[in-house]
Amino acid sequence: MIDADAVILSVFVGAVLAGAWLMARRDALFAGFAVFFLIYTIFAMIGYRYLPILSEFMNAYFGLELFRRYVIFVVASFGMFMVAFWFLEPRLVGGEEFTVAYRPDIRAKWLGFATVALLAGWMGATLPFLYASIDYSGNPQIPSAAFSFAFKNLIFVLVLVLAFARRHASTGFELAAAWMLLGVLCLIFLLTALKSGNRTDIFALLLGVAWLELAPHVLDHRWRLRRRFSARLRRRLLAVGVTALIAMLLIESVRQNRGAGEASLPVYARVMFNDYYAPAHILFAAMAFDFVRPLFLLKSSVANALLVGGMLNIPYPQTELGNILLPGTSTRSTGFAFYIFTEGFMAGGSILGALYNGIVPVVLIALWRRLGRTRDLRYNAVVGALCAMSFATIARSGNYLFIREYLFALLPYLWAFRFMTGARLSPVTSDAHDPRHLALQP
Repeated sequence: MIDADAVILSVFVGAVLAGAWLMARRDALFAGFAVFFLIYTIFAMIGYRYLPILSEFMNAYFGLELFRRYVIFVVASFGMFMVAFWFLEPRLVGGEEFTVAYRPDIRAKWLGFATVALLAGWMGATLPFLYASIDYSGNPQIPSAAFSFAFKNLIFVLVLVLAFARRHASTGFELAAAWMLLGVLCLIFLLTALKSGNRTDIFALLLGVAWLELAPHVLDHRWRLRRRFSARLRRRLLAVGVTALIAMLLIESVRQNRGAGEASLPVYARVMFNDYYAPAHILFAAMAFDFVRPLFLLKSSVANALLVGGMLNIPYPQTELGNILLPGTSTRSTGFAFYIFTEGFMAGGSILGALYNGIVPVVLIALWRRLGRTRDLRYNAVVGALCAMSFATIARSGNYLFIREYLFALLPYLWAFRFMTGARLSPVTSDAHDPRHLALQP
């Protein structure tokens, strides 16, 4: 006998992936977010329905009736997200485009190299003294606030140095210096990530590098997926695939070093119980407890987007729910992650919440997308790489992270890239169709 829930889940996955493919034909950044919004719910949906031991492990199993309400809400949210994309994306992103001219200043390059070298030197000198104290189960995991802050920003620095080495180094010395700094920083990053049990940043860096390398070959200057792939692109895809395999093995090694609480679970459950599994259970809990708190959500989102949540003692949106499920486990530094569509339910319940989950993420993704409206594939690839590194973290954190990352990551690091490469943006003029203005070569 055919299981109706299995059919529904299969059709749901197929519909979202088909929708994401069509979205990628218009704008790949929105499609990337759609895929990660799917990843961070579908495994939880399958596990909740067919492997309830994992949901029971988190005190987040509330029966099959709630599961079907959850499915309806998530399907409606994805539907609204795609409808909002088709209607709002052309208006929000806009048709204005820019050309990019690179006029590097040697002083800017030297200042950039010196800054990165100082960062690498300081982190390299500090890590040996901290290494023994870095621990996933520690609170905090990295005992130095300054080193922790530098580590969290290292993925952005690595992508920018890689972009410079691959496409903007103009002399042999610049190329050698960039690759040397990249090697040192990569070593510091991996040692810290593996010791602290940090899988998210390893995966984020992988996404950024993949976008940086592949985007100029698979996307046009309007971020639309191309229809034909060359032999050169297939070789690049193979290289990225091998890199991804190595990264996944690293991530798996980190996963095996994680907390002892999972040891009591069966092997199949431990395989399923990964970073993408738990966040959606906050949405299960919100629906089970009818947790609709629009004013609290607004206050928490604004405070945490502007980095003042800790100073004002305003918790993250999921903290109260996490403590209801597992009392005493959720603080500002530990506890459940927050599946992004939970925000819609907290804002307006089932009906208005689905509308919220469609409109709000599309508006905020468009804010990011507007940073890359140029006719230069190299520049757009850097913008896209900086954005892609947040696919997973936003899917498991909420919409406030769009604002925080925009203000404190995208704008500063994009400015740093423009400063070091001398990139100058100019609106497309009436002679924009002249091939000299298109700068579309990877």
